[in-house]
Amino acid sequence: MLNTGSRCFQLSAALSQFTVWCPGFAALCTCLLLRIPLGTLGWGWPARRFLRLAYFLPLIYAAPVYLLTWLVIRGAFSLNSFEAAMADTYGLGRWPALGTFGVALPLLFTITVIGEAVWALGEELGWRGFLFSKLPQRFGFHGAWRRTLAGAQN
Repeated sequence: MLNTGSRCFQLSAALSQFTVWCPGFAALCTCLLLRIPLGTLGWGWPARRFLRLAYFLPLIYAAPVYLLTWLVIRGAFSLNSFEAAMADTYGLGRWPALGTFGVALPLLFTITVIGEAVWALGEELGWRGFLFSKLPQRFGFHGAWRRTLAGAQN
């Protein structure tokens, strides 16, 4: 959550995180009410290679953009302000390198990724786990795509 000093913004940021879980809650409620087994929602861990790919692929496709920006735009790569901001967050302003590379980035790459994945799980559970599997059963493959595309146009 961003610390902007605005209580209204903090509240709307929290509500937006819970809104992301609306499809997941709807899928869970529908399964419970209609006695659909929760196992049909696709709960399960993928193979480790897919987990590694899901973690590192965004870094791989973002790296060329960042490298090109840092090489082309003068002054775009400046660790001083980034280190100061990261170190101050954890009270390590006197040691900006330690605060950034020893504390902030390891936490960002682990705890923050896991926390954000929890919020994304709601949408994945509702749309991909429930709706994507139920639409073709009800309307057939082509009917499901027509309804999906019609909803995207609105």
